[in-house]
Amino acid sequence: MARRRPREVGSMRLWAIGGLVAFLIADVALVGFALSANQPATDSAAAVRPHSQGSADPADPTATPSTSPTPGAAPAADAEADSIAAVTPTRVLAALNEDVAWRVTSGACPDAVTSPELTRDGGGSWDSTNASRPTGVTAVQRGIVSSAQVASFIGLSDEDCSPQYVRTFVAGDNYGSYPEQLQGAWFLNPADPTYLHTPDADRTAPCDAAVQVAPRDGDNAALLCADNAVHITADGGESWTAAASVGSAVSVTASADGYLAAAVGAEECAGVQLHSLTATGEASVSGCLLVESDSAALAGAVALAVGDGTLWVWAGDSFARSSDGGATWL
Repeated sequence: MARRRPREVGSMRLWAIGGLVAFLIADVALVGFALSANQPATDSAAAVRPHSQGSADPADPTATPSTSPTPGAAPAADAEADSIAAVTPTRVLAALNEDVAWRVTSGACPDAVTSPELTRDGGGSWDSTNASRPTGVTAVQRGIVSSAQVASFIGLSDEDCSPQYVRTFVAGDNYGSYPEQLQGAWFLNPADPTYLHTPDADRTAPCDAAVQVAPRDGDNAALLCADNAVHITADGGESWTAAASVGSAVSVTASADGYLAAAVGAEECAGVQLHSLTATGEASVSGCLLVESDSAALAGAVALAVGDGTLWVWAGDSFARSSDGGATWL
């Protein structure tokens, strides 16, 4: 056998090695192609889209979705779903000072009997009177106390449910009707809740259903609407400014430097939450009166009055006074 020369042997070795390398490269390419063919299609934009911190990668089934709320995101729950509509109050309070006040339950015309009660000892005892018998007044909506002997009430006539103004000069021993006083008074006519009477004229309410008016004088007053909004006027009702929201407001009254509103259903107050309102409508929480009653049942059953710096609250079966806007109770 002829022996191959060294140069020929070296060339054959190089060809063998080159063939082996080419085979390995082709094999790797075939495996890669097979793997890519079995992968699901992906959005090319998603492949380069950056993920925010804490978010799950949608292409990774083992990633855990973040439970942290998005900064600044609003709660998903509808706040209006928990609101309690305001209705025409069935209780009325009027206070002179820390000792003297009147209270009266009300209702629909012409069936509601008007029996005002007078206290001279801060609510320790009450003397009952009857205003309906001598005057026919029913459905009282406002009370005004002038002295320990003199008090006035605005309601409706039991004959035709028209507005009526009655007054006692003898601490409730007798009452008389004074229709001439209506012209200069603030009051609502339930027959048309889109209007209210002011000392100047009949005005259009700033809402579809006004349920309570709380005047400070002939120009300044607050108006509570069925949607819990409180509106304030400083020009006798010609224009109105919406006060800051106080939640489910169900009653409002005038105070020395503005107004007080009572709200129910607040998570932080199991009863009646008091809000101070400035004359321009700014609001702040001033106190809470604990009341053992369902919040919805308190709509229409909360009455407020301020007399000489003392706040009186009648809510459900609770009755209390405060000298600091509801921060503490007497």
